[in-house]
Amino acid sequence: MKWHQLNNDGAIVQTVTAPDKQSALALCGGGTVVSAVSYGMDVHKFQPVRTVVTDIEQVQHRQVKTVYTYKRGWLRLAELSDLTKVPQNSLRHLIDHWRIPFELAHFGGRRIRFYHPVVARQIQKRVADRRKKQ
Repeated sequence: MKWHQLNNDGAIVQTVTAPDKQSALALCGGGTVVSAVSYGMDVHKFQPVRTVVTDIEQVQHRQVKTVYTYKRGWLRLAELSDLTKVPQNSLRHLIDHWRIPFELAHFGGRRIRFYHPVVARQIQKRVADRRKKQ
């Protein structure tokens, strides 16, 4: 198998043939060694990132944290978890087991479950009844 030794700029310095990477490292005398197949498939991966230095100073703007809102009274799973004192993952499994309806909202890349106030009271009651049985 062919192996390439690379310099800091990602250019090929030396090519050797060896059965494995350890042997190739020994033949090249160290440094960065990659297989010819890897280098051929991901040439851009081995190239250094070019940066441009300028004299322009920029004012850093404070990032505004986006607050997502939903219908008044509706509760998220995290809020239900705090009310019932049950971990979120366990509560999610119970709700799925009981087949309780929820509304799914997409906020950016996140999907959040919201529960109607009546449904939230039902969940609290079921969790309390479950604790009494145990």
